[in-house]
Amino acid sequence: MPNRVFLYFLKGGFRIAKYFDGRRQSYNIKDISHILLLNTTAMGDTLLSTPAIRVLREVFPEARITSFVSPIAKEILLNNPNINRIIDYSGRISLPFFFRLPGIIKGLRKERVDLSIVLDSNDPEAGPFSYLSGAPVRIGWHESRLSFLFNLPARKKINGLHIVDIKLKALETIGVKAVGRKPEIFLSEEEETKADRMLRDEGLSEEGIVGIHPFGAKRYKWWPEEYVVSSCNLLLKRYNYRTIIFGGNKERPFAKEMFGKISVKPLIAAGKLSIRESAALIKRCSFFITSDSGPMHIAQAVGTPTIAIFGPTDPSSTGPTGEKNIVLKKEINCSPCKVYDCSHVSCMKATGIEDVIGAIEEMKRRGWIT
Repeated sequence: MPNRVFLYFLKGGFRIAKYFDGRRQSYNIKDISHILLLNTTAMGDTLLSTPAIRVLREVFPEARITSFVSPIAKEILLNNPNINRIIDYSGRISLPFFFRLPGIIKGLRKERVDLSIVLDSNDPEAGPFSYLSGAPVRIGWHESRLSFLFNLPARKKINGLHIVDIKLKALETIGVKAVGRKPEIFLSEEEETKADRMLRDEGLSEEGIVGIHPFGAKRYKWWPEEYVVSSCNLLLKRYNYRTIIFGGNKERPFAKEMFGKISVKPLIAAGKLSIRESAALIKRCSFFITSDSGPMHIAQAVGTPTIAIFGPTDPSSTGPTGEKNIVLKKEINCSPCKVYDCSHVSCMKATGIEDVIGAIEEMKRRGWIT
C-alpha cells in the first residue's frame, strides 16, 4: 500500500509539473548533439541494449552519448567505444537516495541533453529521470507507469518480437532504421590476460574446455544439478572436454556442491570473477551450455557457440541473438509461464543430457566446434 500511495503522489506531482512545462516539444534530428541513455537493470537487458547503442553511434557519429547506469549495467558498458561518458546510479531507492536525489538531478541537467532514451530501466525511476534531465525529446516505454513523461512512447511488449528488436524498433520513433542484432561487450587487455592466466594455472587449454552456467535469476530457470553433474562426467568421457562452472556469489555454494559429485573436478569460476572477467573466460570456451540468463547473452557477445536451455521463458523474446546458437526447449503445457515459485520445474527437467549431446553433435556438423 505505501508504494501505491507514493506512486499516486508521484504521478500527480509530475502531471502538474508537465502541465506548466514550457520546454519545446518539437525536434529536428539534425539538431541532436547529446544523447542520454538510461540503463539501470540487469546484465542481460543491458547486453540486449548494445545493438541499439551501436546504431545510435552510427546515426549520430558526432553526438555525445552519456549512459546513466546501475552497477551491473556499468560492468557491461565499460570500454564501449559508442559511449562517451558513464554516470553511476546505485539503482536502489532508499532514505539516503532521497538525500542524494537533488545532486543526481542537477548532474543530469548539467549534461544539457537533447534526447533521452530509456533502453531499459526499472519503474518508477525511468520516466522521472528522463523528464528531469531536461531533454526536450524523450523516448520511453508505453507500458511504463509514468509513460506520460515520454513524448515519444514506444511499445515494449510486442508478441513474437525479440526484446533486442523491440529496443531497435523504439528508435524508429525518431526515424532511425536499425539493423544488426548481435550484443557487444568490450574487454580490456588486463581482463583477457587474467583469463589466460587462470587457464594456465589450472593446466587447461582453450581447445578442450566447456563453460556451463546452469543457474538463473530465478530458481525456476535452473537446469537440475544432477543433469549438470552427469553432463560434466559425460563430456570428459565422450569428448575429453574439461568443464568450467560459471555463476555469481550466490550460486557458488551450489557450484561447490556439484564439484564434489563430479569425477574429474571442474574449475569453479562461480563467485570468483567479476562479470567482465567471466566474459573473458567464456570467450575462451569451445562452447557454452547455459540457461536463459545474462551469461547466455555474454557468450553470444564474445562469439562463443552456445547451447541455451529454456523452460519457463520464451526464446523468441529472450533467446540468444548471435549467429552460433542452438536453443533447447521442450513443449510443456504450462510453459511459458511466470510462476516464480514453481515446485516441479518440469520444463527444465524435460531437457536432458542426451538433448545436449545432440546439440553438441549438431555444432560439430556445422563446423562451429571440433
